[in-house]
Amino acid sequence: MTNRHVGVSDELRVQKVCQQQLRTIEMKLGNIIAGQANALMKREPTVTERSLLLVATVAKLRECASAILHLGKLGYVDEMSILLRTMVELTINVCYLQYASDEELSRYLHHDPIAGYIALQDMSRASKGSMQVPHELATRVKQMATDAKNSSGLLLDSRVWNVNRQTLHQRASIVDEKTDRTDFAGMLALVYVTASGYVHGGYKTLHKHALYLTHGEVDHPLRTMFGVNNVIHGVGYVQLILARYFAGRFDLSTQLINELAQEGELISNTSHRDYQLHRKSKQPKKGTRLQTKTPE
Repeated sequence: MTNRHVGVSDELRVQKVCQQQLRTIEMKLGNIIAGQANALMKREPTVTERSLLLVATVAKLRECASAILHLGKLGYVDEMSILLRTMVELTINVCYLQYASDEELSRYLHHDPIAGYIALQDMSRASKGSMQVPHELATRVKQMATDAKNSSGLLLDSRVWNVNRQTLHQRASIVDEKTDRTDFAGMLALVYVTASGYVHGGYKTLHKHALYLTHGEVDHPLRTMFGVNNVIHGVGYVQLILARYFAGRFDLSTQLINELAQEGELISNTSHRDYQLHRKSKQPKKGTRLQTKTPE
């Protein structure tokens, strides 16, 4: 294995400073949505299923953020992006469910056991009966799915929980319409589409490994750190959208949220600009030809 990237360049130092600042902003935004969730629990005399989902989502987002930051220390940009996509889906779904009918909310709450039962059925069909789970487990899974069906109106072959089978983009658009903003559609455009490529196993997930196998090259550390910073900025952005949603829905202050948003964008732009300047400096000047060394 060859590694031509030895030492810490000025560009790497800039990226490290940006990363520290982005981590600080992410932590502050995480604390804001946690505080908003606690305030929501205290202000309601009776906790509803919808508000409980909001608070539970905040707790799950903090878990995902913590895992992403840990993966960032290892430079695992692809894996960070996969968890970031999960954060986007959680945020859109929980905010959409605040406006959904009671029937659709019930379907969401009861769909997991049915999904498990469908997975067992699919496995049996795909293996032509050669793969079987223990009878006791199969019976228990079917009973749980049946109970969920009876409680929600779902069918045992229901593969989606939402009544009108809306796509994630459509659910995001509904939330934007309800809140008179474009935050959720913007989150999909800026974060979700990019992160989805890593989930689907496209070639970009294999590109750096292919380069190593064919040329013995590893990723430039600057490229890796810039990728990590992008994902950390995405984590903060998702939490920012949820914080704004809380603030608008429950008439909470947005001053600190807006200040952190501006600070985060400034840092992200600095990271991006420095990385692009580095890439530009490494490209050959226009009109010049690359020289290749011929064997002696």
